[in-house]
Amino acid sequence: RSKSGSSSATIIIGVLVTPASAQILIGTSQSFTAVIQGSANQNVDHWTINGITDGDTTVGTITRGNPASYSAPCTQPPNNGSITIGAVPAADLTLTGTTPALVNTPSQQIVVRPAAALVATGGITTFSANTAATPPNWPCGSPVAEGPAAANWSVTGGGSMAAGCTAANTCDFTAPASVPFNNGSLIKATLPSDPGRFGTATATIDGPITIATVRPRSRTAGLLSDVTITASGTNIDSTSQLFPPQTPACSGAPLANSSATVGNPPSVSGSLPASSQSTPGTLALNVCNSSNNESATVPFLLMDATPPGTTGSPTVVAVPDSIPVAGVDVAAVDEASVGVSGSLPLNEVALGVAPASQGTCPLNTLVLGPVTITRPATGVAQFILCAGGDSLSGVLDFSLYAVSLSGPNPPDVMTVGPPTARTTGSGGIQVTIDVPSTALPGPRTFVIRDNRSNLAVAAGGVIIK
Repeated sequence: RSKSGSSSATIIIGVLVTPASAQILIGTSQSFTAVIQGSANQNVDHWTINGITDGDTTVGTITRGNPASYSAPCTQPPNNGSITIGAVPAADLTLTGTTPALVNTPSQQIVVRPAAALVATGGITTFSANTAATPPNWPCGSPVAEGPAAANWSVTGGGSMAAGCTAANTCDFTAPASVPFNNGSLIKATLPSDPGRFGTATATIDGPITIATVRPRSRTAGLLSDVTITASGTNIDSTSQLFPPQTPACSGAPLANSSATVGNPPSVSGSLPASSQSTPGTLALNVCNSSNNESATVPFLLMDATPPGTTGSPTVVAVPDSIPVAGVDVAAVDEASVGVSGSLPLNEVALGVAPASQGTCPLNTLVLGPVTITRPATGVAQFILCAGGDSLSGVLDFSLYAVSLSGPNPPDVMTVGPPTARTTGSGGIQVTIDVPSTALPGPRTFVIRDNRSNLAVAAGGVIIK
């Protein structure tokens, strides 16, 4: 707690004293620190106990300086051990920042065991409440051993305590199903007869990191600029950082500007320097939580724009942001790193297919995943293939776009005419295709390219059955 004010020399917003609500065993010491908010001068002129400068033998004494050490007397101070610690800043002697504290007898001083625990997601750990043992060389008489205590149990920060943990010596803590972003649940055991007296423990939640998306997931090798890479997934917490390839993983410095962001799912970002992007190949970046030492690999692909044996412009197909899977995904170059400067993102959010006789794809045919086209039993069937997404809605000059469908060479599925605007709903692009009965079954890629930017492309999945 703090009192604010000002002087002619400086403006102090307040004086913050920590720790707040300290629990102190008689005959022991506790350190206190004051933060002088709004002042470069962090010096404390003096400290008070219950308003008494430097304290006394009844309420305890406190040293000068910042931080300061409070020494509790062997006899519990009046008012059941309740005291107020005050700090008077040197920059303004009219101000005092305060915090309450309790000086406890051994039977009132509660400790929780274990004091810290690493608990797997969904796992259960039993905590127990105990009265405090006296430390070695305790000046207040015969030593006292730690013993069981009854307590009321609660938790903040994630997870739950078992039902019925009232006036109980032990209680089971169940960890949440995923790692909380601000990892660290606080377990609290409170004396039923005196809610102001309690002990705490921390539970750090441990769960394997799973990476769901990487943006961008690849880039042209040799570009002379840094790139910010963001990985998102499960069990990333506030301590997460993104690391460059290291042996062992996460053993050195993280990438520049590495930080975690709360979200659904949470994510972590870092800046990969241009000096690390010169050679084509896959970089094994790592996401690491310092809270629980969990880590996960983030593959980042550096593409060779002109592989050996090729000439002309590279062919690049963008795919959904996900971890590459051998034999399934196509490696993609980040559109933001190539093409027309300032060009808008180009992607296919929704795809649809309908018989050509319908003239367009009705709204109920649009899906977020691949679309399926069934081959005719004989001859050739004509379909309308539609796509909508970023830079594919509104008034567009579709003469600037080229479309194609991957497949064997020579092609077995042919486009009929140039792409046009989808004529219903929220717009988009559509093209007519001829699908023969002899078309090769299996997955295809529907590619849309902006002819103004050779490498600005979008892609969606089509399955021929």
